[in-house]
Amino acid sequence: GEVEGERLTGVIRDFETERKTWTALHQSFMEAKMLVETLTGKLALSDEIVAGHLKTIDMLRAEKLQWDMLQQNYIAAKADLTKMSEEKFVVVTHLSVAVEKITALDREKVELIGTLTTVSKEQEKLHNENALQRKKETAEFQKKFDDLQAQVLKLSENNTLLSADKIRYDQLQRDYEKLKSS
Repeated sequence: GEVEGERLTGVIRDFETERKTWTALHQSFMEAKMLVETLTGKLALSDEIVAGHLKTIDMLRAEKLQWDMLQQNYIAAKADLTKMSEEKFVVVTHLSVAVEKITALDREKVELIGTLTTVSKEQEKLHNENALQRKKETAEFQKKFDDLQAQVLKLSENNTLLSADKIRYDQLQRDYEKLKSS
């Protein structure tokens, strides 16, 4: 019976050892299960974080595109501004030249007005001198004409007198011829 007891004690000891092992295994399993659940929660959280980062990355990409477009627009605007500045310089240069030409033309105009005024005064002086000369010549001509008319009148009178004298002379000659013949 002693061997039987020892064998039974051995079986019980083995059973206790096995029970302890199962308990330890169960505890390990429960700990592992809790750890898996915790990790699953952490993973879910980190998935959200990753999704958030991906969204941020997408937003940053969009912002970079906008920034690139803004930069291109800025470069284009700067080029346009440079071109406009060059065009403005050309226009300002042309305007300066035009202003100089206008100033020169104004000076020439003033000189021409001066010259015209001088010429006009000289013309007026010549006109007045010519008018005086014509008046003088007209007066002289009128005097000569009046003198000639007076001479013509005198000659007409003389002619009339001569005609009367001729008639008298002819009469006297006829009278004389009659006297001579009688």
